Amino acid sequence: MTRRRPASVGGTGTRLHPFQDASVSMDVAGAAMTLDIAGIPPTDAGRRLVIDAYDPGDGPIAIQVVAPDGTPPSSCRYNATPSPVRGPAVPDTAADCRVTTNVASGRSGRYNGAWLRIEVDIDQGYDCTDACWWKLRYQSAAAVTERVTWSASIE
Repeated sequence: MTRRRPASVGGTGTRLHPFQDASVSMDVAGAAMTLDIAGIPPTDAGRRLVIDAYDPGDGPIAIQVVAPDGTPPSSCRYNATPSPVRGPAVPDTAADCRVTTNVASGRSGRYNGAWLRIEVDIDQGYDCTDACWWKLRYQSAAAVTERVTWSASIE
């Protein structure tokens, strides 16, 4: 006898979300790679997306936050000075929400063993109709093997 799963389990209605922190290992080979970080519904319009990343950018890399429609926010705030503790102040502004984490190949990234926080104000008019996933886009000019622990929250 074959058991069948109920139709309400799995399928397109199922979503997997990390709980608290997520650790991701990836290879970026001279191109962009995108990582889903937070499903944000329109009910969160006007709030703030907060991303904490530990040890990002071990190679010549830039990280950019991208909205569900594929465009980056016009700007965001971050800590240009690496922090030894999670949740540092974010006094610096990044145009197009693009943060450079390492500028020279062969050197350890400036956030190596440190925390990066990025804060994005979600526009009051924010709306999405289906997959409301905000993403991190990794951009590299060289092959990089990267392992990052990150979390995303709404304030």
